[in-house]
Amino acid sequence: MALNALAEMRLLIYELRPSAFAEEGLVAAIQNRLDAVEARLGLQTSFLVTGEITLPLQVEEGFYRISQEALNNIIKHARARSVTISLAQDTEVTRLEVVDDGVGFDPVQACEAGCIGLRGMQERAKEIGAEFEIISRPGSGSQVIVRRTLR
Repeated sequence: MALNALAEMRLLIYELRPSAFAEEGLVAAIQNRLDAVEARLGLQTSFLVTGEITLPLQVEEGFYRISQEALNNIIKHARARSVTISLAQDTEVTRLEVVDDGVGFDPVQACEAGCIGLRGMQERAKEIGAEFEIISRPGSGSQVIVRRTLR
């Protein structure tokens, strides 16, 4: 019980203001979040970065907040053993993927039941000019994908 309370407190602190984000940028903030929260909860974590990630601050924050919400959902609902985050940028697009091996869900049913987190991720993606997609079904884990074409 105490370990769960401690993990929840770390999560709340990272939700308020991830210090690494302000100081070191998107890649460091995601890695620090994985190390501070998910790894300490026993999830196997993997973070793959391809290319040099150079984005305006507002866009970086949008990508971070979407990854944060996806990770929160994994902790709260997925019963996952592992999570992989991929962040890639080439000359045309920046792409973020958050993939877990949890129980999965039906996105349509989830939205009928409220889906505040899913809507929040969609809205953040729209705010930064990105496309948002979620792929999941019961029993097969989940995949959150955000794509932003570079202008």
